[in-house]
Amino acid sequence: MRALLMSGAMSLVFTLSLTPLFIRLFHKLGWGQFIRDDGPKSHHAKRGTATMGGIVIILGTLISYFLAMWLTGTPITASPLLVLFMMVGLGLVGFLDDFIKTRNQRSLGLGGWQKISGQVLVAGIFAVLALQFPNRHGLTPASTKISLLRDLPLDFMKLGTIVGIALFIIWICFLVAATSNGVNVTDGLDGLATGSSILAIGAYIVIGFWQSNQARYGGADIGDLYRSYNVRDPLDLAIVAAAIVGGLIGFLWWNTSPAKIFLGDTGSLAIGGALAALAILSRTEPPARAPRRALRDRSRLRDRAEGVLQGHPGQADLPDEPHPPPLRAQGLGRGHRRREVLDRRRTPRRGGRRLVLPRMADRMMSTDPYNTHSGHRRLDGLVSWHADWSGLRVAVLGLGVTGFAAADTLAELGADVLVVAGNAPDDRARLLGVIGAGLVQADLSEVPAELEAHRPELIVVSPGFHPDHPLLLWAAASGVPVWGDIELAWRLRDKVGAPAEWILVTGTNGKTTTVQLTATILAAAGHRVAPCGNIGVPVLDAVRDPLGWDVLVVELSSYQLHHLPRTGPGALVPWASVCLNIADDHLDWHGSAAAYREAKATVYANTKIACVYNKDDEATRTMVEDAEVREGARAIGFGLSVPGPSDLGVVDGILCDRAFLEDRFDTAIELTTVPELRVRGLAAAHLVADILAASALARSFDVDPLIIHDVLETFRLDEHRIEIVADAAGVRWIDDSKATNPHAADASLAAFDSVVWLVGGLLKGVDIDHLVQTHVPRLRGAVIIGTDRDVLRAAFQRHAPGLPVFEIDAADTGQVMPNAVAAAAGIAESGDVVLLAPAAASMDQFSDYAARGRLFAEAVHDYLGGEADGETAPGPNA
Repeated sequence: MRALLMSGAMSLVFTLSLTPLFIRLFHKLGWGQFIRDDGPKSHHAKRGTATMGGIVIILGTLISYFLAMWLTGTPITASPLLVLFMMVGLGLVGFLDDFIKTRNQRSLGLGGWQKISGQVLVAGIFAVLALQFPNRHGLTPASTKISLLRDLPLDFMKLGTIVGIALFIIWICFLVAATSNGVNVTDGLDGLATGSSILAIGAYIVIGFWQSNQARYGGADIGDLYRSYNVRDPLDLAIVAAAIVGGLIGFLWWNTSPAKIFLGDTGSLAIGGALAALAILSRTEPPARAPRRALRDRSRLRDRAEGVLQGHPGQADLPDEPHPPPLRAQGLGRGHRRREVLDRRRTPRRGGRRLVLPRMADRMMSTDPYNTHSGHRRLDGLVSWHADWSGLRVAVLGLGVTGFAAADTLAELGADVLVVAGNAPDDRARLLGVIGAGLVQADLSEVPAELEAHRPELIVVSPGFHPDHPLLLWAAASGVPVWGDIELAWRLRDKVGAPAEWILVTGTNGKTTTVQLTATILAAAGHRVAPCGNIGVPVLDAVRDPLGWDVLVVELSSYQLHHLPRTGPGALVPWASVCLNIADDHLDWHGSAAAYREAKATVYANTKIACVYNKDDEATRTMVEDAEVREGARAIGFGLSVPGPSDLGVVDGILCDRAFLEDRFDTAIELTTVPELRVRGLAAAHLVADILAASALARSFDVDPLIIHDVLETFRLDEHRIEIVADAAGVRWIDDSKATNPHAADASLAAFDSVVWLVGGLLKGVDIDHLVQTHVPRLRGAVIIGTDRDVLRAAFQRHAPGLPVFEIDAADTGQVMPNAVAAAAGIAESGDVVLLAPAAASMDQFSDYAARGRLFAEAVHDYLGGEADGETAPGPNA
């Protein structure tokens, strides 16, 4: 904003103060207006008046723009430089015309074809340059896509690269010539030309500022016009437009009757060229399409030809059936009243965000805190780090990693913070005093008096608090808004400059692997990326990093998604999103499977570019069907079968991308192969699915497929995720302690043929019966641990009464794993896998799943002693 105001003001001062000097200079040079003797007598008074006043406007614009950018420390980008190039280039054409007129003292300067040729030359160079200089999102200053009719988009590049670029250049030349000559036709009516240009170019100050503001703050009410119009540098265009307007206003002062200086063709062509360039680069060139235009054509990613699968040996070409119908033809991609939302083959969408799901209305409504409206009005305006958070009374529930990050952030903002916790670790409790936050440690079965006395205007809740917790029920009754840490982080994401894009990952299983792999791929592609969220690093810590990020890959649990709004100032607008899979989990927290799935579905709300879903999981497909997304978002499927257009999948053991390439109906791009993954222990079916999902997210960010292949050459799973602990006497010992629910355990068991299964823990109310029944044929035996052993014992008795089953009833947690390992060793035979895949949470006997896996590994090594083979065993079969 400072640069915008400074550029306009300095340009105004420049032309107001220095135009008299240029008038005297032009008189000395003989650059005066020529008037024919046979012309109207009223015009004779103009003879000799200084002309070529456009030089003053051009110089004022150039000097004020660059000076404003330098004084404010604002980086100079490609788009405004192109506007200045057009302005100077056409100004030179006009100068030649004016110079010839004044030198020869005649009304004819350049010939008609000479002038047009000059305009076309400048416009052609501009067109070529405007397709260069992509930013980190792949946006170039101009686009080859236009729309001649509301629903008939035209992309020149679809006609072939050479023909497309040629037609694009012709189109730009036509626009520039028409606009610049349109201003030039007012020759002799400088007040009309200048005044109307002030209004037209002034509109681009508003347009550029508006587009930039929607990109920066998420466009809560209007829509993300930065993406909607594919504008590369909207605010910088506004800054250069302000410099032009300032120069025009200053010039107009000296052009009022009796005029002291005229524009000349130098000025009229320069102004017209600048106007055309602003229109082209802001995507408002006529004939402009209505705001329903696509966000971005993600099908054109300029993929290289190598690695494309055509006629792969043993493969009967990719499917040659007619093009499949879009999702809307299958009942997919619809919101309220069944109107289309997503279409996998093209990008038209309705723009903006609306409350389209009536069932969500009650969730979006809240009452005023303590029967007042001011609190909510203030909270609605808190959508930036730079907003006024000072003195805001906030209660933070919980003092875990997330709770402390929230308290620390709010204290830094100057809020009045009170942390309320049942348990407060000593180190964090001490730090609260340092950062200036209060602490109440109490029994939270009832509302502490200190919390009521604090009269919070806002509550920020840690993920572990159940929706029916007494403090949350009290907040609802009192009308106090409740945010999660994710909403708070979204509102504060602009602390260190332009906010990072967010990629959201959720699902019952595979979240952490997908987040880590996606982040690793993006980092290899040169992006500054932070994996954060439920993975262990609070998002609030990531958004406060002083160096900033290009993209955050955010792992979201169902707890965090539960507290996220889908509309309003706190609603996330992610670049891409994925729900990897859905199986009943955390039912004790959500209350029902439907509530759990509803929370998970929030991940897709307002997605801008790619909604990635699991083709093999109908629930995720339904989520995409019901999602309310941004205009232009694409539905991208992934699965283990042959991919269709807009999918990623597997063909003859080759992982393929048929979503992010031009000719996705006939070709595919190879990412890696199952044999290559097997060498690195990544070939289990659920891991292949995670790899495809991560690849889809990375490809939505224009990452080259070769980078994905190279990353997979070295990528390793995190600990406790199908981690090979030892291989001795033909028996492999594998730690998959991260399998904390039946869905994860199912994928883990399916990867092996003969298993001794270590199972059990805290089942969280889920049904284990079907899991046991499914995998009985592959079991050599089972060892049951944990507190919920009765349910497991009954399941094994029903479905495998003859199977060797041992129970570990150790009161001492330290003896659970040594006893379990000894029991498993007594059952296992050569060729077997002893698999820790508990299908349950760990908190009944261990601090977390990592501690459970670590103690398992220690017990295995203690039991085997020197027998374990130190070499890494090959991974499981796909």
